[in-house]
Amino acid sequence: MSAIKQCKDLLIKKNVQRFYKAIPSDHVYPKIEDDAFTENECYFRVWITEMYLENSREFYKEYSPMVNAFCRFKYQNKLQEIPIIAGSNQIDGLKGNLSNVIHLNYKLLGPLKYEGGTFEILIGLFGLVSKDYGKELIDVLSDISQLSCQGELQIGLNYANLLKNNIETIFGIEDIQPRIGLHDSFSISVNSPKKFRPFYGIVINSEEDKVDLNKLWVKEGRLLYGDNFNNAKPFKEKDYFLFYIEKLNNHDNFNSISSVDIAWKNSENIMKINGLNKESANKAIEQFKNSIMWINDLTYLDKTMLIETFRTSIKRKLDLIQICPDLLVQKPESRIVESMIINPSMISDETIDINSIAEELSVPFEKGKAVHFDQFENFFIE
Repeated sequence: MSAIKQCKDLLIKKNVQRFYKAIPSDHVYPKIEDDAFTENECYFRVWITEMYLENSREFYKEYSPMVNAFCRFKYQNKLQEIPIIAGSNQIDGLKGNLSNVIHLNYKLLGPLKYEGGTFEILIGLFGLVSKDYGKELIDVLSDISQLSCQGELQIGLNYANLLKNNIETIFGIEDIQPRIGLHDSFSISVNSPKKFRPFYGIVINSEEDKVDLNKLWVKEGRLLYGDNFNNAKPFKEKDYFLFYIEKLNNHDNFNSISSVDIAWKNSENIMKINGLNKESANKAIEQFKNSIMWINDLTYLDKTMLIETFRTSIKRKLDLIQICPDLLVQKPESRIVESMIINPSMISDETIDINSIAEELSVPFEKGKAVHFDQFENFFIE
């Protein structure tokens, strides 16, 4: 039996989920854009932002807590299942001596490119009996989980199967206690009952008729309850957790995608080997362009923006050397110049902070700014 089915069956058997709704977008501050996801043009990211647990101290005396999630979605034209697990060493709010309200703001998954199709998610809070070495097992699996779901998915999939096999072992343990959870799926298809769009979701351990959805509000990732936003107070009636599915038009952490860093360094090495001139610069740009276009985890828009960032940085280097030849032998203080050192002995082996370079070079990472592939020849330095 698969881990996701074991987890789902356990939640159903224990009748854990009772109230689950999407918070209306006009009940959220700051306002979030709730346009539906678009295939191959944006990214999704899943957060668990807040929990409230009644009798939390008693729960943690007996159990080692873990947040467990599964996501199914299309990647490279195949349905992929990514397991996610996090314990108290990964989520500070799950450590001992807790108050009942736990502000997590923990990133479960992403950002990952949305390639269309159905997005399925299961999230639950569980406890393993401490005497069963639950905490040690959770910590090991949590470290593996971070490798599989918070970086480059092409690489992370190598860890996913290992993680799934061990999570199946966890759900095979008799003394596992589900606290609260949900299971749902979304799609952008015309006939989909639930459109895949960004939203805050709330899961409460309460019967549906006991909670008024119109009185639920979210302010900066915190759940409130009241007749209106101004007089709403923190909700403390029942166990609950609040999660957020975020939509990003641009990836916000290129440094997490190791293929980008490798492509950048390898392309710069062409100038390190062949010297600083237009010919080697254009060879570097060509190599970087070809490498980036093969990365599956990026949208076409972000690929073109990365190529423009690299081209702009190379051109700036050439311009700086013409103005100040001493840059070839002296290390400047400016961050922008330092990130573009050409002297071979000064090219760093550390991870390139591409986001910062793009910002300093004023490369416009905006929706609709993509350059068509057949125009890339115009990127070369004349």
